[in-house]
Amino acid sequence: MNPVVRKGCLSNCRKAAHLKPVQMQKSGAKGSWALSLHPPFCARELVNNGDLPQKGVRLPRRISTRIGFSFLADADSANHPQHQTHRRNFMRSSKKIRELLLNRLNGILKQPEMDAFCESDLELRLRELIYDLCYIDRIEIEGDPIREELFAYGIYYPANVIDGVSNVFKNIMPKAGKFKSEICSVYAGKAHKIGYLDIKNILNPNLFNEMTERIMSGEFSKGYNKEKLLQKLPVPSFVTGTTLCYVSEEDAWICFDISRHYTKGKGYHNHLRSIRWTAETFEEGFELTKEGYEETERGVACPKLDENTFMELWKDGKKWAVDEPLPVIYEEPRKSQWQHLW
Repeated sequence: MNPVVRKGCLSNCRKAAHLKPVQMQKSGAKGSWALSLHPPFCARELVNNGDLPQKGVRLPRRISTRIGFSFLADADSANHPQHQTHRRNFMRSSKKIRELLLNRLNGILKQPEMDAFCESDLELRLRELIYDLCYIDRIEIEGDPIREELFAYGIYYPANVIDGVSNVFKNIMPKAGKFKSEICSVYAGKAHKIGYLDIKNILNPNLFNEMTERIMSGEFSKGYNKEKLLQKLPVPSFVTGTTLCYVSEEDAWICFDISRHYTKGKGYHNHLRSIRWTAETFEEGFELTKEGYEETERGVACPKLDENTFMELWKDGKKWAVDEPLPVIYEEPRKSQWQHLW
């Protein structure tokens, strides 16, 4: 069966030079016209050019390449060599698809607030983009290795949920809002390790070690905002949302998490809330500043999820709001190593 076009548009079809060769034949009791295209053409292109009407076209078969192109093809010649060659000419190469996914990943990591609505969506999209790029590059993966690594590091829990990274920060600072920038900084480290994040300003070991010593001494533990921080530090290696990241040649990371607030009568203002650096575990490489300490009721300690209570509530249909903390086992929080400076 051939695609059927209303008789009124035959003049457009005859005038369209790029439809040659075109075969038209009269069929049916009412004299409808059958249009056969060799090779098939993009339906969207034909409609936009006025060669086919937006209504009145019956397509018995649609061939899609999954990248937004639809072709007209009659059933008897779908496997015609000309058809197959034309479809291959329209399809984008794996190199182009890789470039698209890579740009999308880097765009989300740089501006997390502009893309995903919630933390769950953000984490899921970041992992899927990284895994899609791994598939194109023939990097064999099994299961969900990124989530497993983050869980072992202590910055992702529970292990069977989508938004595990955000849960860690929410339990430490339940009233601090969303943590999209912190999430992206964590996944930026994973993307850079594989080679999917281009970082310009890599710090040499001496400069990075000097910065680490200044952090440990408590220089940035209170009274810093983004503007003052940038005056005291070199140009960041990577900025994601409100988090400033510094990366060494050995792929060690230091992240300065900025908290942004709006106060009536004063407008927007920000302060340095926490600092994170590469360590054996998340808790060993995480400290709150004085301002960040005031945002939490948990102190610096990373709480442990009360899995039994969590599962019981979840089975009963419990749903947690964005600003509602998960059930945790409260332990005695350790004091900040900078607290004597406050």
